[in-house]
Amino acid sequence: DQDNDHYLLVAEGWQGYRRVYRTLAHVALSEGCLHVYEDGTIEGVAERLHAAGVPRENIVCEWTILPVASKSSGGG
Repeated sequence: DQDNDHYLLVAEGWQGYRRVYRTLAHVALSEGCLHVYEDGTIEGVAERLHAAGVPRENIVCEWTILPVASKSSGGG
């Protein structure tokens, strides 16, 4: 979406008879920073942006890793 500076990298195709469609990366440009909302790549979008010359302070990772509930904590 060039009007709002949001960009997606998607995987689309077929695995056998099953259709595959998933978002690999979602990056937005805002106030001079690149905001990484989703990163399902092996190499890492933030690392590739930095390797391409984007300063680390201009790359913001916007996701939160949620804790996994364990049986001992009563969560599963």
